[in-house]
Amino acid sequence: MARADVEAILKKISINDGGALCYEEKQFLIKNEVPAFQNLEFKKILNNGANGITFIVFHKYLKIEQLVKLYFITDDKIEIKAIEETKKNSSVKLGDTIARVYDSGKLLFPVHVYYSIMELVENSLTLKDYLKVRTSFISALKEISSSEIMLEKNSLFDIILQEGVNLCIYFLRDISYLIKYKIRHGDLNPGNIMIGGSILTDNLSDLIDKYNKVKKNKKCIPVEFEKIKQEILCYKNIFYNEVFVGEIRQNRLQVKLIDLGTSHVNPSTVEKTNQRDSWFIFSTIRDILAPIFEELSIDFHDYFYLKQVGQSHVKKLEYNFKLEEYSELRDYYESNLCPSVQFHVENGKLDLSTLSIDKKCSIIKQWSTHNSFSDELDILIQEYMNSPLSTVSKVDDIIVKILIEEGEIFNNLQILPHKLQFKLVSKELMFESSTQYNGQIPYQMLSYEMFKFVAVTNLLLGLIFHQGNLNSLEDQSNPIYRDLASIINYNNVSSVEDVSHRFFISEIFDYKFYETGSILLNLNKEKKLWSNNILIDFDSYINDFIQAVELVK
Repeated sequence: MARADVEAILKKISINDGGALCYEEKQFLIKNEVPAFQNLEFKKILNNGANGITFIVFHKYLKIEQLVKLYFITDDKIEIKAIEETKKNSSVKLGDTIARVYDSGKLLFPVHVYYSIMELVENSLTLKDYLKVRTSFISALKEISSSEIMLEKNSLFDIILQEGVNLCIYFLRDISYLIKYKIRHGDLNPGNIMIGGSILTDNLSDLIDKYNKVKKNKKCIPVEFEKIKQEILCYKNIFYNEVFVGEIRQNRLQVKLIDLGTSHVNPSTVEKTNQRDSWFIFSTIRDILAPIFEELSIDFHDYFYLKQVGQSHVKKLEYNFKLEEYSELRDYYESNLCPSVQFHVENGKLDLSTLSIDKKCSIIKQWSTHNSFSDELDILIQEYMNSPLSTVSKVDDIIVKILIEEGEIFNNLQILPHKLQFKLVSKELMFESSTQYNGQIPYQMLSYEMFKFVAVTNLLLGLIFHQGNLNSLEDQSNPIYRDLASIINYNNVSSVEDVSHRFFISEIFDYKFYETGSILLNLNKEKKLWSNNILIDFDSYINDFIQAVELVK
């Protein structure tokens, strides 16, 4: 549905005094005019989007909160999509990473809807709400303890920042399960990510609201206001045995995905779904870690070889690598095909204009003799060989198609960095059959890179909060240095013979961390790696982090 259609429906939806859901003030009915959802008390709208509206409800007999999603059926396509989406969200193989659907059905009055009933983590909130509450909490802590430095030994902020790192890993664990079973979500927006067991409890949230109201109205006895401040400051004493600074381990913390979409049902496509998933994975990690980067005054985006494309809030992430230095060849690129050929490079792109047509024809003949290509490309080459006359554009087109098929250039003639040319690295969705440059980052590759990035961030934060500095990184025998090197270098290889199948073990990471790493960093079912430290400049990140910490002291 279009956004305008959703807005129009929202105006017609209401919840009566008894907790019954109504449409244009008429209660939803099943057959024989029996009221629908008799066991449920509707509380509020949790989220809404193009696929439908999700409500938080209370089961009157089980005494638990659940989720109910309504799909408003306006045509057959929407109904098919609703049914497929419900099946997807009922999958048991995704374990505890999704809010699973337990029941579904269809209602015809007062309007045609399809519904599904899902589990809800007790006392949970969406990531969207979590980030709002956390922002208010951090602001309150800064105001109450204005002399406190956020990134220092025994910081007042250490637990809340550590929970953010834990959230990132547990979120990536959910994504890793999707990757494992070749599922795309399609709408990983902050409203579809549920968080339970956080230190931002309802009590703490209420306390923050009370603090902000008193501060705004200035109508409170100073002693009472001071009491509120002290209660906020005591949060560390309450959660010190639940969140372990420098360690990814938080037993009560849960992250579940809701509303898995249907990328295979029109008008959705795998390409569109990947674009959305990649963007939301990137932006979710960025937003959760934002307080750290804001405090250090360094830009999260600076350490990623990518660019954001598009005007909408959901961007397309494309590869944006620094131009490789072909120092031994100057401005030339040497192909990996046999025999090897040197091509001129102009602004990072293949330039065939410096070669004569005879030279190009010779290249095609030699390559066709010594290399194997797809049937489609072989036919094209044979047609060319049998043709007495060929235009320059025809010859250029064949050379370009060969190099694209071999994964050496993009469709826009941009030369791939050598690390990305490794056949060991999966390049799903990197190329399209069209002549347009695709270059969008597969969500699997991004997840691999983000996992390492968050793990490195955890180690850096742990050193600051425990030692007050990052001097341990100068000692290669230090366990933290070894952990850092192990994370960055794990399966950063170029050949299958060098691939490791055993992830390193460290006591500062829990089973969820290792479960995630084993899926994202090891060979996939196609015996390829999802990435190879391609998207992130770890050296610059660590160096800038160290320098920024010194500046904020």
